[in-house]
Amino acid sequence: MDKRRRARALELASPEAVVHSRYADAVVWCHLSGPIPEPPLHIRATVGRLRLRDRWRTLPALIAATAVIVGSPLILLAVLEGWSPTLSPKERRKEKAAREDVKFRNALARQQGLRQPFDGNWAGTAGQTLLTWYAKAPDAPRLLVPMANEFVLLAAPSRVWFKCRPQRVKVVARIPYTTALPDIPSVAAKDVPYFRITFADGSWLALTIDDSAHIEAFLDLGKSFPYPTPQPVRHIQL
Repeated sequence: MDKRRRARALELASPEAVVHSRYADAVVWCHLSGPIPEPPLHIRATVGRLRLRDRWRTLPALIAATAVIVGSPLILLAVLEGWSPTLSPKERRKEKAAREDVKFRNALARQQGLRQPFDGNWAGTAGQTLLTWYAKAPDAPRLLVPMANEFVLLAAPSRVWFKCRPQRVKVVARIPYTTALPDIPSVAAKDVPYFRITFADGSWLALTIDDSAHIEAFLDLGKSFPYPTPQPVRHIQL
């Protein structure tokens, strides 16, 4: 994430925020860890018009598909060159063990529900929150800013082709630590980029971090905070 987006995010999150503070390095892009499932009919009936999917962005999808087609030979070449016959048996075993470790930790993340959007309880705060997730921002990416007393979610309130320009970012939710906490699982790392937002009633949302440059700062900050005990709330409007 560039400095202008970080500065804009911190400015919106708190006018007193210092750009080069510990929070600046922990600002990350993230998205729900899976598609929002169809809620039961009685839940849907209470909401009215409901958006469960992010907006399909045609132009970026076409550009990405074209890039994959054009770049496939280069990707294959890079993979082949990455496999070096000069590696010693010990080095190959070490690389294989590292790959197996990542695979194992990702499997654990899936078992812990970190690859699905929420705990499955539509009556819980997390389930109620999902009902309004795309109401204010139709695109999947959310910019998460951890602060001293709350974390702030920002997004573009109208459609954008790519991650929006800094001036288009708006606050879509403020979630005090007294109502919900970032829950960093033990398997979370740069190559296992998942975490939860856990509410006072025990319900949770699972998010995937997209920002590899700042993921370690975010995870470290999330583990180190002396968080207060969350108090139950009806639900958070996003």
